[in-house]
Amino acid sequence: GRRQEFLQRAAADQRHVVGDMVAAVDEATRRESDAALARTDAEQRFADASSRRDAAESEVATVYADVTSLEAEVAELTSALEQNRSALAESGATPAGPQNADPYAVDQDAVRDEAFRALAGDPRAGEQAADIASALPGHLDLGAVRQFAGGSSDGAARAVGGAIDAGSVGAAIDAGINGDTEAIIQQVADAIGRADFGSIQQGPAAPAPAPGQGGGNSGTPSSSAQVETVVNRALSQLGVPYAWGGGDARGPTRGIRDGGVADSHGDYNKIGFDCSGLMIYAFAGIGKALPHFTGYQYTAGPQYPVATRKRGDMLFWPGHVALYLGDGRMVEAPQSGDVVKISPVRMAGISPMVVRLT
Repeated sequence: GRRQEFLQRAAADQRHVVGDMVAAVDEATRRESDAALARTDAEQRFADASSRRDAAESEVATVYADVTSLEAEVAELTSALEQNRSALAESGATPAGPQNADPYAVDQDAVRDEAFRALAGDPRAGEQAADIASALPGHLDLGAVRQFAGGSSDGAARAVGGAIDAGSVGAAIDAGINGDTEAIIQQVADAIGRADFGSIQQGPAAPAPAPGQGGGNSGTPSSSAQVETVVNRALSQLGVPYAWGGGDARGPTRGIRDGGVADSHGDYNKIGFDCSGLMIYAFAGIGKALPHFTGYQYTAGPQYPVATRKRGDMLFWPGHVALYLGDGRMVEAPQSGDVVKISPVRMAGISPMVVRLT
């Protein structure tokens, strides 16, 4: 009986071992199959990569050949240009057209003089600007505003000017008593922004046009004429120094202290414009009163997408404003140490909307 039991156990163990061996063979076969598939996939990917590499190398070779050809063409054209210049110089002839390749390079003195001549024939612009100048403060004098912190009524009067009702700056005075300087500045700026300029913005009535000149009976300049007045007033100030806080409806004024960059350039001792002051002066000629702050100027009139900009529109960047001239140019008072000048429009960082007041 024991022998029979032993044989049965041996047979069972043998079957178990055989089963394990069969399972091991199956697993090995499966792994070999997976390895074969992986190898085939790797070979395909390698072939694809090789094909792409060959195509890229071919394209690089083509581009290199094109660049080499263009370089040779440029060298040939440059050589021909130099030969032509030498021939012209030897003959004493003067090449036609401008020699400066910069498309934005202009004779800014000539542009300024032409703007002055155009304005000389537009007395209405000076009259409307004078009306605005008599009603508005020269600029927001932050030094005077900060006198609010000591409760100075003289500082209040000097900061806001006679055009703003004294009651409209009561909140600013209250803020000054509490020592909140930033609130003072904001309250005064708000008061100027809310001021009702009424007939000032409409300007004095112009004489009726002469027979044959058109214009109906309103005496109001056309939109295009207003645009040119604004543009000419801005261009008439080309070359005037930048002065932070400077400029009003009358023209350039002494700058003010900012406690930083402008002070380091001595703007408070300069007579000139900052960017928003130049806009105040330009638009005063058509009876448009603007606050001396780019943030308020950005909301001072109808807004249009920057892609639809037209001559006479105001262009904006964070903390900056310029007047669009067309053809990719603008006139601006850029920064401390610079002057009012014509510049190419900088699209980097430009605000999405322009403001159109004409």
